Amino acid sequence: MDGMGWSQVAEGHHVGLEKRRMNNGWSGSETGRGKGIVSDSKNAKGRKKPRSIMADDSQWRLIANRARAAGLSISQFVIERALEPARPPVEADPLPVAVQRSAAVDLRTLVLAERLRFEKAGAGAAWRRLVEEAEASVAADEAQA
Repeated sequence: MDGMGWSQVAEGHHVGLEKRRMNNGWSGSETGRGKGIVSDSKNAKGRKKPRSIMADDSQWRLIANRARAAGLSISQFVIERALEPARPPVEADPLPVAVQRSAAVDLRTLVLAERLRFEKAGAGAAWRRLVEEAEASVAADEAQA
């Protein structure tokens, strides 16, 4: 012990652990068992730390391919994409009124022709059931929206 008491040896051991902790990427200072990290001075300077994410092989290949296509490392790609501002939903431009009217006429013509075909075949009741089912389906879709 070279003239040092046990308390000095223990204190020196603690300091040695602290230096190893700092050199291995641990930050802050622990002052004893059960004490938490007090400071994170190295990270405050922008030091990057390794992180981990879960992905299956096909997801990872897709991420790697997209990163390569963007000219970025996987880390840079994931960080940039995750921190992008949220994009507002894309709203389609409404069709011009003339196109909407033409589509409505075409659809109604097809419906009328089909109804006539059902009636000529003596299946008017089947046609009415189809229309009722279609109306119920549309009502259900509207209720969910």
